Amino acid sequence: MGDPVSVTHGLVAATAKVPYAFAIGGCPVLRDGTPLSGLDDSTSAVRTVAGLRGGGRQMLLLALDGADDSRTGLTIAEEAATMRGLGASDAFNLDGGGSSEMVTRDRGASGVTVRNHPSGGAERPVPNGIGVFSR
Repeated sequence: MGDPVSVTHGLVAATAKVPYAFAIGGCPVLRDGTPLSGLDDSTSAVRTVAGLRGGGRQMLLLALDGADDSRTGLTIAEEAATMRGLGASDAFNLDGGGSSEMVTRDRGASGVTVRNHPSGGAERPVPNGIGVFSR
């Protein structure tokens, strides 16, 4: 569905310039403000999506809630439309379902708080994620 890429990387000294600032694996759903053709419009599920807007100066992160049966999720096509509606120019579908979890840490707090309800009713150990840190 997306463009094939090739990434070569290795360990580098902390002062060396890294060839990329951010790499992510997922399925592109929105490119240059247009949903990609052939996106599934029939299977609803809990989803996680990351997108860019404002010329890449803002990142949007959406973790769809999976609390109960009344929240059936979004299709991939609806996910693309939602991100477009939020102003994203590009967006990528990430792992979803029980892997969709949004956490934040309030100023001064020692731990994080889960902000959504992961599907299946419990947190799932997931070996990857996107971290956003500010001072």
